[in-house]
Amino acid sequence: MNDLEKAEALMTSKKYRLSDICKATGIPLNTLKSYSSGRSPLKTVAWERVHLLAKLYDLKNHK
Repeated sequence: MNDLEKAEALMTSKKYRLSDICKATGIPLNTLKSYSSGRSPLKTVAWERVHLLAKLYDLKNHK
């Protein structure tokens, strides 16, 4: 999986609360809501944010 796929998987997963993702990444909650609803597709988001989400995905899925 590449970083974009990981970030998309994290944002579409129902296992993680957006408020927890917000705290872990520092990305504003309203922005995360836009990502998860599809109003702001992750493929158009800055690489730094996609990478942060992908790193969190890796942390959450490698317990």
